[in-house]
Order: sequence, then C-alpha cells, then structure tokens
Amino acid sequence: MRCFFVAVLAILTASCIGASASDTTIPCAGPPDKGASVAVHPGSQVSKTQDRQSGTCVFSINGAVATSPPAGQVLEAINFVRKPDKPMLRDPKGLAVALASLMAASAPVNQVPDELISALIRSSERVSACARGFFSSNDGKFNQPDQGKDDPITCAAAPTYSDERGKHEILERGEIAAGLPTLAISATWGSGRFVSTVYLPIVTPGQPPISAQ
Repeated sequence: MRCFFVAVLAILTASCIGASASDTTIPCAGPPDKGASVAVHPGSQVSKTQDRQSGTCVFSINGAVATSPPAGQVLEAINFVRKPDKPMLRDPKGLAVALASLMAASAPVNQVPDELISALIRSSERVSACARGFFSSNDGKFNQPDQGKDDPITCAAAPTYSDERGKHEILERGEIAAGLPTLAISATWGSGRFVSTVYLPIVTPGQPPISAQ
C-alpha cells in the first residue's frame, strides 16, 4: 500500500497500515512541544519545516506542496534529484537550488525564499561533497565534510536500524529511524525561526519522475 500525504498539524502522528520493517519514521519535536512523526515507505523523499514562532512542524512527501510555493518548481527539484545519471553530484549550485525548493514545500511561504537559496549556495561545495560521498557509497557510510561552527547548513547520514528494537532505541533519542541509508540536509533560516530538513534515501537517484496532476 502506498501512503502519500502532507501533514500540517502541530501535533501529528501519521503512519500507514501494513508498513514493512524497512519503513522510515521521521520524528519532529521542539516544536511541536508534544512531538509529531511521519512514517513512509522505503525510497520516499520527505521534507519537514519546524516553525519556532508558531510551534508547528509541517511535512511534505515526494514533492507535495504543503503551503504555497510554486508546485512546478518543487516538482522540478524532486525530479532533478531523482535523475539516474545523478547531475546533482556534478552541479553544486543546481543541488542547492533544488534543496531550497524542497525545503520551501514544507514552509509557510509563497515562493522559494532568496535567503534560503543564498545560504545553501554559500555552503554548496560542502553540501555537494557530502552528497557525493553518500550517494557514491553502497551503504551510506562515508567521511563527512567538516562543518563550520556558525554554518546554518548541516549535512549528515541518518541512523539506520536493523530490527524493531533498534528502531525504537533510535526514536527514543528523537532521531530519524531510517529503513534505508538516508542523507539529511538541514538549514536554519528566517532569523532562526525555521529549521527545514530534506531527507534523501540512497535510492533517490533512479526513482521514476513525478508529473503534475
């Protein structure tokens, strides 16, 4: 069974009945105070944005537009990272713009913020190196580039689990429990109001393109 949806509640837990052992669960807390989570099938691309001012956490799955940025721009971004020849690993600026669009899909904006694009472009060489290391590996294990102390952009592999006990332990720590190796790229923006994260499973390149409905 497929489960594609957008979660827009401050306190939300979403899951799919019949989920397999390799599904990924992505938590979100602080905000919202009582926490939220979303469960998705392997290979699903997820973005989330935490709004510290409104106390909400919004999810976007596979390019679904949660608020109001241009849907075509978001679809272009997700199809860019899905291309089987992996142009995102050769085009740091293109990857930065795509990530900004995917982050905007879960943010309360009506266009992709220039501030977000600029921040990602400034860190594009490091983020690109991080993505190359991750997607060039077979298991998501690689030497992650150093991050500057005041850099608002982070890039790291999410922890994976091998059994339900391991999954529970990861979730208890408030971390994403990934069924497949997954790269997490985050940006803090809006004068610290927003934290947006894009999750890219290792099988993202080669996934079929998504067309507008």
